[in-house]
Amino acid sequence: MEGDNVIKEAEFKSQAEKMELDVYHKMKPDKLLAHALKELAENAE
Repeated sequence: MEGDNVIKEAEFKSQAEKMELDVYHKMKPDKLLAHALKELAENAE
């Protein structure tokens, strides 16, 4: 029973991560680079 929950939780996390990354897949390369640099600068503080 607990093993099933661990597997389901891993599947949900995987799906959520894929959904987050799909947003970046749709971006044009120059926009993606600009976004990445912006995020990097915000995290550098």
